[in-house]
Amino acid sequence: MNVDDTIRKAVNGERFEEESIIVEALSVLRGRNAWLNWVSAVFAFAFFGVQVFAGYKVYVITDASERVFWAVVFMFAAMAVGMLKLWWWLVVNRNAVIREVKRLELEVARLRESRA
Repeated sequence: MNVDDTIRKAVNGERFEEESIIVEALSVLRGRNAWLNWVSAVFAFAFFGVQVFAGYKVYVITDASERVFWAVVFMFAAMAVGMLKLWWWLVVNRNAVIREVKRLELEVARLRESRA
């Protein structure tokens, strides 16, 4: 039996409780880089506000050049919000992967202790 089979057998023996997606997303606001994540959240909400305002302006303005300007502002704000959300979920994914690696390390350590 190889190491992969041993790890699978050990992990199948115990099931860990999965956290909800809300808890995982909010866990980004704690830890070593919490300040950076708070700043990104504030910028995401600010860009969303700019996006809503620019969308309103595109709807109500009749002059073509101004409408193009506000449409560009709207698209920029939408891309900024999208990029910040993508970055946020990449951090959530990184934390989930690290948590799973730590669980596997724990299982491997338990297997070593049981064999010794």
